[in-house]
Amino acid sequence: MHGRADGALRWAVISLLVSLAVLALKLGAWGVTQSAVLLADAAESLLDLVTASLLVITVRLARRPADPGHPFGHGKAEYFSSGFQGALIFAAGVAIIVDSASRLGHPPPPLELGLGAGLSAAATIVNLALALSLIRAGARHRSPALTADGYHNITDVYTTLGGWLGLLLAWATGAWILDPIFALLVAVNILRTGLKFFLGAISGLMDASLPADEIAVIETTIRETMDPAVEFHDLRTRRASHHTFVEFHLVVDGATSVHDSHAICDRIEAQLEARAGVSHATIHVEPESERSREDPQSVV
Repeated sequence: MHGRADGALRWAVISLLVSLAVLALKLGAWGVTQSAVLLADAAESLLDLVTASLLVITVRLARRPADPGHPFGHGKAEYFSSGFQGALIFAAGVAIIVDSASRLGHPPPPLELGLGAGLSAAATIVNLALALSLIRAGARHRSPALTADGYHNITDVYTTLGGWLGLLLAWATGAWILDPIFALLVAVNILRTGLKFFLGAISGLMDASLPADEIAVIETTIRETMDPAVEFHDLRTRRASHHTFVEFHLVVDGATSVHDSHAICDRIEAQLEARAGVSHATIHVEPESERSREDPQSVV
């Protein structure tokens, strides 16, 4: 677990440092062009910097071990980061809509498009590399905050590409009103992304179940390991950051000793950790009932 914790924190710091560089490049691109859509792009990168700073704090907090006041650990702190990112992204989308709408009446032509394109292209390449790395790191370290930050950066890349598509069309046609129009389209995509992350954070805080494919792996692992147990039922799953929690009832023969029942549970817990990445398994052992003996459909 310490390896995952250190890795997630290291990527959070990398995200913060790279976000600084990307923001500087995008501010430069907007500064030389004065384009509405590049202002929207730079505003989103400013949010990247804010959320990357928050990411470092929350990832470090989420990796703290359990203590008497937090016996289940601090993993849910990452959902606060993810939710706050979503709220900030959504707010940025609203602000960009307001600014772009104000430019629709008299859109000025952007300046120094060549230099702006070079700075923006450099920022996009760096941002894309960071985004893909964060998504992979989030999956590897089971960090929803890293994953959210990675997809946020992917959205940032789309924002930049969409913005430059609008600028190229405006340059080719002379219809500079396309600049604020494309900025509005970018803002709509930003709103959608912010809402997605915000709702995802709420889902995590509400202890949503694991995805169906992960539950299927857990169920298969239990079935293949529980012999000589009779059945299992009432399976419940949830995740908090890199911690995966599983609870279920395990039915054993009434004559099975406490020692043997405990040994069965130990085997199941070891296999759940090895095959399904379960970090916390709670197994309630109960004796086989007459219903279980008579009704084979009750066996899971």
